[in-house]
Amino acid sequence: MINFAFAQNKAPVKGAKQPVKKQQQDGPGYPLINPGDTIDGDELLILEEHKFAVYNKRPKTGKDKSMKLCINLVHDSLSIHKCFNDSLTRSPEVKKILFEKVSGDTNYVLVLVDAFSKSEEEPGCASGKETKLFFVKWNLRNNRAVWKSKMIASCLRGVTNMSKTAINDWDKTEPLRIEYHRGSNFSEVMFDPQNYKAGLQVPKDQEKTAD
Repeated sequence: MINFAFAQNKAPVKGAKQPVKKQQQDGPGYPLINPGDTIDGDELLILEEHKFAVYNKRPKTGKDKSMKLCINLVHDSLSIHKCFNDSLTRSPEVKKILFEKVSGDTNYVLVLVDAFSKSEEEPGCASGKETKLFFVKWNLRNNRAVWKSKMIASCLRGVTNMSKTAINDWDKTEPLRIEYHRGSNFSEVMFDPQNYKAGLQVPKDQEKTAD
């Protein structure tokens, strides 16, 4: 009589080839995901539920171990996913699509991401903000996108939002104008819903300012 229990628990033969585990394959807007990468544990669920989300992750494999801020956008049956190296904007309290409009084959999206600083190295910044705007020009036909960001508040990087009204309260009837103080300079950025294809606009003398 064959002992099936023994056969199922038998140790693998040394030097023998081990079975290769199947991994999730890339698809339109769905990159290869390692479930162990995500800090909040929700990345696979976010992609499976096909929803807008902003979250953090740190890869466990590869040379780049940097903290990443990831954004998942959806439109009809499509989705697109992008991660940026960002060790400061962690577990954002506000993640909101401020503007979205499709023109032809292109979807234009403006996203607000706002987080309290959570740096252990600088506890004095615990009540400070890390705030970014992302403008996405998303080609729905080939599911590719151009992403541009602008940091408008950062306690650790010395950027202070000086806007008179809260960005989260913008009603889209007028251009969104944001003024912020960076180092010794006052800067501004504007988004005009009537000229949305222009994206985030800055005065010409500030165009070379890096974020």
